[in-house]
Amino acid sequence: MRPYQWYKNLLIYLGVIFGKYLLNFEYVFWATIGFIVLSLVSSASYVINDIKDVALDRVHPEKARRPIASDAVSIKEAWGLTILLLLLGFGMAFLLPLNQVIFAEGKMMFILIVVIIFFTSQAYSWGLKNVVIIDVTVLSLNYVWRALSGTFLLSIGISPWLIVLSFLGALFLSLCKRKADLDYLKDKAAAHKPVFNYYTSELLQQIITIVAAAIIFSFTLYSFFSQTTSQHAYLVLTVPLITFIIFRYLFLLSSGNKVARSPELLFLDKQLLVGGALLFLIFLGALYTDIFDQTLGKFFLSVTEAFQYGFS
Repeated sequence: MRPYQWYKNLLIYLGVIFGKYLLNFEYVFWATIGFIVLSLVSSASYVINDIKDVALDRVHPEKARRPIASDAVSIKEAWGLTILLLLLGFGMAFLLPLNQVIFAEGKMMFILIVVIIFFTSQAYSWGLKNVVIIDVTVLSLNYVWRALSGTFLLSIGISPWLIVLSFLGALFLSLCKRKADLDYLKDKAAAHKPVFNYYTSELLQQIITIVAAAIIFSFTLYSFFSQTTSQHAYLVLTVPLITFIIFRYLFLLSSGNKVARSPELLFLDKQLLVGGALLFLIFLGALYTDIFDQTLGKFFLSVTEAFQYGFS
């Protein structure tokens, strides 16, 4: 069921956070129910993927320890678990009550996005993962669907920045994972994933560089021109943080660190953890704490005025 990968479904909270509903218990509660739905359906997809790829996983030194690949769980038991997870996940989605937070249209859109997430995963597992470039694109789209699911469920306005940055961030992680796996498995890579017959380490590095630059550029545009920044101008100070996070991840990739092969472990890297925590806290402060906003806002205004005075 890969519960260690459920962190991907935390994207459902993006709408709640940036819609300024994080302190509203009802919004957080129903977003959490949505998180559980996504986790159950995602787990069903993971089990199906492991059933299909059992022979390929046995070639991989780490994935060979998965329950099905190691024969700890039978194929029959795995299919039974899949059916149970799908019944629970979609059952919870259909039984969501209509209230002051969940409206009929939002509920139906949420159910639709969960269906799209499941079938996108299946399209990837049963063919698209063997098509170069399309494989990482499809994987990245599933992150976008997760981010949008929360906005649909709770009828929160969708920001185009949510779509752009979610997609680019997911694409970056997917490409880095491809390169890390290719460098780790070397000659055995194609036996594990046929798509590695087409990827080269050099090609992946070139694309990763382009995507990393696109993330920094897009985040910089967001920090200058988004509606959030128009109210909290000091958010441009987060640009150095996101740049550091990207560069740190690239360093881990180039050094062969297992974090690049398993993004769920990025929380174990102290520098990434501190950088991410600071980024999160600054946004929380901007959106939810007036004192924090006023203090940093005055500081940023003073720095801006000092630069303007110096140039004049």
